[in-house]
Amino acid sequence: MIPKIIHFVYGLEQDFGGKEFGFAHWAAIRSAAKLNPDYKIIYWYKHLPENHYFDDVLELINLVQIEPPTEIFGNPLTHVAHKADIVRLNALIEYGGIYLDIDSITTKCFDDLLENKCVMGYENVDGINHGICNAIMLSEPNSEFLTEWMLEYKTFRSKGRDQYWSEHSVTIPLKLAKLKSNAITILNDKAFFYPSWTDAGLAEMFYENKHFPEAYAHHLWESRSWGALKSFNEFNYDKINCSYTNILNKLLFNEINSLADKRTKWVCKQLLEKTAKLNIGCGPNREIDHINCDLYPQTGADLVFDISKPNWPIPDNSVSSVKLFHVLEHLPGDFQIFFQELYRVCKNDAEIQIRVPHPRHDWFLIDPTHVKPWHEESFSYLDKSISLKRYFSGDSKTPLALYWNIDFQTTETQLFTESTDSKNSLLSSFQLKSEIGDIHKYINNYLAEIRVKLIARKTNVNI
Repeated sequence: MIPKIIHFVYGLEQDFGGKEFGFAHWAAIRSAAKLNPDYKIIYWYKHLPENHYFDDVLELINLVQIEPPTEIFGNPLTHVAHKADIVRLNALIEYGGIYLDIDSITTKCFDDLLENKCVMGYENVDGINHGICNAIMLSEPNSEFLTEWMLEYKTFRSKGRDQYWSEHSVTIPLKLAKLKSNAITILNDKAFFYPSWTDAGLAEMFYENKHFPEAYAHHLWESRSWGALKSFNEFNYDKINCSYTNILNKLLFNEINSLADKRTKWVCKQLLEKTAKLNIGCGPNREIDHINCDLYPQTGADLVFDISKPNWPIPDNSVSSVKLFHVLEHLPGDFQIFFQELYRVCKNDAEIQIRVPHPRHDWFLIDPTHVKPWHEESFSYLDKSISLKRYFSGDSKTPLALYWNIDFQTTETQLFTESTDSKNSLLSSFQLKSEIGDIHKYINNYLAEIRVKLIARKTNVNI
């Protein structure tokens, strides 16, 4: 019999594979715990996340720290996903229970599956069952099927995302199941793996509004759906109508509202203590350790307001750093108010990181919402000392910093090309030997992005 134990594996790499523990991962653990309240949850890890999402589920899980495997039967495990494959098999063979990928959402109690020896589900693509997937699976301890499956890793040969990527996690277990049919129960794809990872399947989950009555859980295919999956959080799940958010709303409404309250209190605390870090114009690219600001509530921003208008909901001198990534080129009309408000909320020596597309690159031209070009020297107009020199010398350049009573010093400017091949392409096109020199000033589509760091100078402000 399958024991009432749920296993999650996460944090085998220090950077979490570039996907920080977030709202969707929180929902994976919360949903599994809520629908299976008498189950023990084991969380296998090497590195622990540090944010409010993880803090909120700590009471639900039993932490087990491990050293991720680096080989199996002498075959190197070079990708973290394959290391996680071995960790989950070892956990189920030793303890038994239910393994759930951290990018899943549970929609039904697993009790009526526990009488089986081992349970997996078909992965179906375009109507064809091409394998059984290890993202969600159940087994008794010392499962005959899983033990035989582990032995198949003697032939493991994948080096990463190559043609053998899913050989041992999807293809081989299906072949083995045909030989060991009495040792495993295979459910149709509707149980765990519907909708699929195809574009049509992802649309069913994250764009359309459908109901899936046969599902015990859904694997959400994070590697394919991350753009959509990361966009959801406790502030926007009820503003985007799709299958996934309807599951969240039905299952975790109270828990999500509690999470939103905690996050709001954190935001207020940062502002009151004058330690706030802002991510302005965040869009879907929110940062957990920043206060995310945007015009649209659908982005899940912590603060929703129009940055082109006065009276931002942020106290004076309360911000220690700001990220402005691809925002300034979208600012409509007169941007005096924006910089005056930015200056007002910044503390003395606050750092502002800015990224904008280079005005001579198609990245700037093709987006119809880009209304204002920025040159790397444009930011000097925000510097009061430079504006004073221009004013005293009779320079025709407008001393904006004086007119607007702001002072942002540029401390770093970097120019980035579209790719590492851009320089070689330019050298070849102009038959140059090695040095480009200033030729980039006269051509389009070489420089792609400008990155600037500013420091807010408020020497007369008592912080």
